[in-house]
Amino acid sequence: MRETLTSILSEEERRALPSGGFTGVFVTDARQSLEDLGEAPEGVLVDRIVENSPGDFAGLQKGDLIVEADGKPVQYASAWRALELAAQPGSRIA
Repeated sequence: MRETLTSILSEEERRALPSGGFTGVFVTDARQSLEDLGEAPEGVLVDRIVENSPGDFAGLQKGDLIVEADGKPVQYASAWRALELAAQPGSRIA
């Protein structure tokens, strides 16, 4: 039998794992270096989208720039991930 991460964790450890929404959207910072501060737009660039994911169904494409979601600025990839983690499964990030 193959062990999975959840099969070797206690109930308490499983509950402590991050949960949240899943968009299937992987992003990178639009501003990758100090040189980009004056030239690149603020936001995150869509780097990859999981096929048949909510992001795919929403029509996002590689290279799209996300600057705001749920009324909050999204300047860094970490901000996008925080939105995903804060979202309830099945909810919408707009």
